[in-house]
Amino acid sequence: MAATRWRVFAEVNSAKEAVENFINCVSNMIKQSTSEKIVLAKTSIIKPWMTPGILKSFRKRDRLHRKYIENPSNIRNKRNFIKYRNSLSVVIKKAKENFAFLISFNLLPEI
Repeated sequence: MAATRWRVFAEVNSAKEAVENFINCVSNMIKQSTSEKIVLAKTSIIKPWMTPGILKSFRKRDRLHRKYIENPSNIRNKRNFIKYRNSLSVVIKKAKENFAFLISFNLLPEI
């Protein structure tokens, strides 16, 4: 940025052209100084209390739900989904309570 000649943008006659040049210049600087990182949604933990196991359980619950919705007359699919959903709810509540406990006593590890 220090090597950029900023005075060039002020010497342009049209304000629209000056803004376009400025935006292009800043965009190029950003591209040169940063890199893109691909983050997979499959492995990204959204909430701080979530664990990789809970994330996998969310996916399994959703898969069971889709199976149940595709064939609502199948009692086994309904029973499996409801049982898994309820047990996952208990696990989530415990994970949130554990996280709140760790926060209240400032016991969270540094990331």
